[in-house]
Amino acid sequence: MKQANRYRSARRRGVVLVLVLIVMLLLVIMMAGYWQLSTLDGVEAGSGITSTKAFWVAEAGLHDALAQLNYDPGYRRNPHDIYGAVTNGALTSGVYAVMVAFTATNDTNNFTLIATGRVGRSLRVVQQTAVVTNKWPAAFDYAVSGYSNAVSFKVAAVINGNAYASGTLLIDNDAMITNGAAFSDDVQGLNEDNFTALPPPNPPPTLPRLDPSYYDGQIAAAAAYSPSNVSMNTLVDLSIGTLYVNGDATLSTTNGWLKGPGTLVATGKITLEDGVVVDPQVTLIAGSSLVLNAVRVGNGGLLYARNEVDLQADNGLVMSQSALLTPGDVRTGNTFSFSGILYAGGTITMTSSAHIQGSAVVGGSVLINDHATITYDRSRFPATIPIGLAGLVVAKHFWQER
Repeated sequence: MKQANRYRSARRRGVVLVLVLIVMLLLVIMMAGYWQLSTLDGVEAGSGITSTKAFWVAEAGLHDALAQLNYDPGYRRNPHDIYGAVTNGALTSGVYAVMVAFTATNDTNNFTLIATGRVGRSLRVVQQTAVVTNKWPAAFDYAVSGYSNAVSFKVAAVINGNAYASGTLLIDNDAMITNGAAFSDDVQGLNEDNFTALPPPNPPPTLPRLDPSYYDGQIAAAAAYSPSNVSMNTLVDLSIGTLYVNGDATLSTTNGWLKGPGTLVATGKITLEDGVVVDPQVTLIAGSSLVLNAVRVGNGGLLYARNEVDLQADNGLVMSQSALLTPGDVRTGNTFSFSGILYAGGTITMTSSAHIQGSAVVGGSVLINDHATITYDRSRFPATIPIGLAGLVVAKHFWQER
């Protein structure tokens, strides 16, 4: 009997041990399953976070490409892929690649942008189309706009249209503004019958940005040739290709003729003497100064000089829809007549019955003096905004994620 009891007791202990082992095994399996589920949830959550970051990195790439289209005329003419990285706080590190191309052949105003953003192993791809359109800066809504504390109209100067000054605008007793008003916070004049003073608009027009990179590139190309000052006194045919001069270029005598369309680039001064005729659609780019003496420049001319432009000779004429651009100064007088838009990053001085039809924008001091006149005329503007003059609008269309 005692032996049977011992057997039953040992048997019960064995059953309990087996049950304990089974329970422990079940607990281990349950804990392993819970750990696996937690790990998968963490991986999925982490993947979702990095995927979101990759999306915003791709968006950053799109904005980079759109900025290039907006501010770089060279890039608009020759778009290429853009690569970059984002390392900004919560975005951690990510890289993007943006493919930029013309939407259609021979259509230089429409672009397709495809941006890929990558963070870790996560990739997101977004696509955007963009249209580049011309829009003249607001500064060209005025006959003259000056961005210094020295804007003066003196000695029978006449402004036909609105005038804007970011600082003080001084109007002498015998100067006047007709068919418009003087927009400035500080208009000073002795004869208020000759002008109407109004506060500036809100927001006021800002000084447009002139990007000289295209012109600098052309001047650098001229510098690659052998140094030589060139004097010409007969027909110069620019229609067969750009003429580069590493030095000064002078065209003189009544037989002088720049045949266009085409471009003349000099690293130094360009001087066109009395009687020279310049065909329509001719571009002149001077690494120093540009001097026009009693010449006739045809419609659609583009005139650029790094330092200054001098339009001083009797009865000189620059025809309609032309553009004169310089980061430096402009001097014009002696009945010289200019038709188009004028941009001077420095100063402008007009005297001796000089006349501008179109619009003048000046970054420095302005002196309109001695019977000089400026007449606002939008019809005299160039057909397109000149290269380098900021005024483009990039409109975004058709965004999608791929």
